[in-house]
Amino acid sequence: MIPQRNSFWDENAYAPWTPQWMGKELVFCLVERRLPKRLLVRKKIRPGWYYALKIKNALSSKRKVGFGPVVEGEYNIGVRGSRIDPIVDCINRKSENYSADIFFDFGEMARFDLIVIVKEFHPGVYPLLEQLKVQGKRFVYDIVDNPFCTDPRSVSYHDHPEFLRMMDGVISSSPVQSEDVRPINPNVVLIEHPIINFECSTYPQKATVDILWQGYMANVEAMFRLHTILEKVRQESGRDVRMIYHSNCPTRTDGMIHYIKWKIRDWQKILASADIGIVIKPPDNEVQRRKPSNKVLSYMAAGLPVVCTPTEADKLIMEHGKTGFFAYTDEEWYRYLKGLIEDPELRKAMGMRGREYVWERFTIEKITAKYLNLFDHV
Repeated sequence: MIPQRNSFWDENAYAPWTPQWMGKELVFCLVERRLPKRLLVRKKIRPGWYYALKIKNALSSKRKVGFGPVVEGEYNIGVRGSRIDPIVDCINRKSENYSADIFFDFGEMARFDLIVIVKEFHPGVYPLLEQLKVQGKRFVYDIVDNPFCTDPRSVSYHDHPEFLRMMDGVISSSPVQSEDVRPINPNVVLIEHPIINFECSTYPQKATVDILWQGYMANVEAMFRLHTILEKVRQESGRDVRMIYHSNCPTRTDGMIHYIKWKIRDWQKILASADIGIVIKPPDNEVQRRKPSNKVLSYMAAGLPVVCTPTEADKLIMEHGKTGFFAYTDEEWYRYLKGLIEDPELRKAMGMRGREYVWERFTIEKITAKYLNLFDHV
């Protein structure tokens, strides 16, 4: 087979910020009418917050911790909003021993004593890691939901055990991730996501019963099997049931199905205005079964009862029959949804129990304390 030559347009292979790299990025910008990704990310940083971090870390005598690489803008609830930013802020408020900052590029890691590589990595960074480890730097890998990565160079931790062996500690987000890592690196600890949504349902009486799914449309297909079940419950109960997909999609309505475009300014309000939170994570999907519990956590933090086909991570924060229901078969989904749709008091009781449970255990302060405890032992 004749090898294919790489097209000029495939990628920018020059070293970042060299004249050649900047020239090629400029050509890309002119043709695609976009900013280079790193500049776009930097643009979406609150300057006051970002430079306060820099000054605070430069002046601090505490042990310096860096979280990154930051490859997302600020205005989302991905790894930036749910993991990096709140933990960094809390460390700087609470810790007597550590000062935290963020980094965009792996080349910035040398200025830290302890580096938390969050989700994204690629083999090209291995020589730098080895060099910094010789200098006494310590490394922790935070899996989050890898391999759902933003940087196209990033790879799956599952396929690169050599990377896990280089780490002084590993943070998993689910029991399945822990099982993956422990035979390779026994210094693995499960740390849940912190709560980042603060608006709560007031359980108002209203004409509709709103069933909510929040997430990326790439993950929505598993939910479609519920449409027939919800239509059946709608007809039998006489309730005005609405299935709401709050996602990266245009706003539109198709019968009882409502699609609402996700926006950072109102995601908490829409979440808290729903009546039931649902999600299906297919247990036979090897990627989905490793996902963390942040979706279920956000539903519970908003005071919603939850019906889900759970991951092992979801089972750690949710109690079947008390704060919601685990549903696997269509019959179970029908029974549990029908019971909640027809009984507003059950919805309220389950929602309040779930909210109380997660707020006792998964606040930003409590999750940050787990990070700090790990840092003390690596």
